[in-house]
Amino acid sequence: MGRGTLYFQERAAAARQQPGWVGVQLSVPPENPFKCIVIGTWESYDDWQSWHAIEAFKRTPERMVGSEVASRERWWHQVALEDHR
Repeated sequence: MGRGTLYFQERAAAARQQPGWVGVQLSVPPENPFKCIVIGTWESYDDWQSWHAIEAFKRTPERMVGSEVASRERWWHQVALEDHR
């Protein structure tokens, strides 16, 4: 597990304390461990936006340097279907 993943775990722990947090997934392709997709689930768009504005969220990207190669994109999707085992 790389240092970026450890810092992401800290970020996820901070998110867990925020209103509206439901869950998170960090997906990493096996052929490129420096690339990832974060899928965060929030109760509302406002909750997600609030999370992006707090210090715990803003602080961790600098600590995750080296675990990112490309620039980040953020976008919101509404869940149309969710299914789990």
